[in-house]
Amino acid sequence: MMLKLRGKKLSSGNIQVKFSMGEKGRKEYYGYLLVNPGTGVSEVVEEIKNRMYQRSTPELFDLNNMGKRCSHVLLFEKQNQQV
Repeated sequence: MMLKLRGKKLSSGNIQVKFSMGEKGRKEYYGYLLVNPGTGVSEVVEEIKNRMYQRSTPELFDLNNMGKRCSHVLLFEKQNQQV
């Protein structure tokens, strides 16, 4: 699986990470992750992997734990655009 990352520093000082991941012929995803300055690339990758795992196992989704994470993730499935 291929993962692409791009970071942008926000006026708040946080970093917005745009990512895309997937393989041709399979579902592809993109999203945004908000992290604190100084967060390592390995931590960002691990957070994305954790969120993908949570997405694939809905029984692990717990509303009580949503606000306890230090980062915020938006995750979307890419739609095939055939013309």
